[in-house]
Amino acid sequence: MVVVYILCITVMSPAVHKERQEFRTAQIAELIAPDLAWREADRLNHIFDAELGGDAAALDLQGRVVAGDDALINGPRVPVEYRGEPVGYLVAPNAVAFELILPIWLICLVALVAILVTAWTAQYLSKRISKSVDELLAFANFFGSDTNQIDVPEKEFAEFCQLREAMDAASKKAAAKVSKLHGAAYSDPVSGLPNQNYLREILPARISSMSLEFPGAFVLLDLDGFMSASDSLGLNGERKVLSVAVERIEQILDDFGSGDTRPILTSFQSDNFGLLVPHCPEGRDSVSAIVQRLNLAFEAPIAVGNRLLKLGISGGITMLPEDGAILDDVQRRASLALRAARKVSKNGYQFYAPRLDRIAKGRFRLEAELRVASQNCEFVPVFQPKIDFATGQIVGAEALARWHRDGGKIIMPATFI
Repeated sequence: MVVVYILCITVMSPAVHKERQEFRTAQIAELIAPDLAWREADRLNHIFDAELGGDAAALDLQGRVVAGDDALINGPRVPVEYRGEPVGYLVAPNAVAFELILPIWLICLVALVAILVTAWTAQYLSKRISKSVDELLAFANFFGSDTNQIDVPEKEFAEFCQLREAMDAASKKAAAKVSKLHGAAYSDPVSGLPNQNYLREILPARISSMSLEFPGAFVLLDLDGFMSASDSLGLNGERKVLSVAVERIEQILDDFGSGDTRPILTSFQSDNFGLLVPHCPEGRDSVSAIVQRLNLAFEAPIAVGNRLLKLGISGGITMLPEDGAILDDVQRRASLALRAARKVSKNGYQFYAPRLDRIAKGRFRLEAELRVASQNCEFVPVFQPKIDFATGQIVGAEALARWHRDGGKIIMPATFI
């Protein structure tokens, strides 16, 4: 209101000045009319000096200066009449000095108050707006985090309300898309279990809470007989079998902990599952108890349509953190243990041991050497005769392969076949 009042003063003062200027000029014109009619230059100059400080001029009808300041000949002219007849013109541009409606000290005081009020208002609004912007920035940072829980702060200003509504709608759409992408990235679409990506993400934190005194374990599980039966099961049959298998495994795991201590089952590929056991109070005995219970759970066949499918389950076990802290290493060593278990029998399990790495490296080296030996024709046939004991004659022969390596060493078939 104060600012508006100051503006009114600023706008109204020139208007009032103009009105007073016209009124004063008309008075002077009426005063000098007789002297201008009679061309009394001395009297006109006396009037101009007394009334206007000499800052005026009287002109005849032809525009010639009769009295006053010649420099004003081109100034604004006011007609002068005497007894109803025009007798000349009056030029008095400064008949009234410019005056403000209010005293200058009052205007300065009002201006100072206006400045203070404006500054206070600006500071107040700045704080309010800054607070709103800070809250929206905090929300933007919060929304950019991993959480999907979104709560947009309420705003008082109309613009911020519109922004809040737009951000709220955008955040809900983004949250839905993030949730969908998260599900696609961290879960298996067939079994609905967490997948390798999920296990890879949580494994470092879980292993950091383990130690040799309080170990955990990772078990690579494989459904024995699933791959051979999958060709005749069809897609729906496979999903049915996997669903029943997962259900049986989950029921067993419910008996071995809850919350953070419950084993976590993840899906790796078709008939392979990863089992993270975060808490093994009895060490290897704890893991053995879980695997033995799983073997018992698969003794009953699985009904698929009008068929009964008999499956088994085998496992390769790595102890954590003893056998590794990275999923790739843990999974590779568990796979070596699983392979060793399946060589012995189905429905079995095997703990990882460093010798399995040595065996795997030896096998890899042997395969490379076999390729070279084949190219170098290092394999030679050896014939073992077949003798008829009744006649003592040779009736045939059995061909056997021998690997003659450089240096004369002979490797028997049991090593490389």
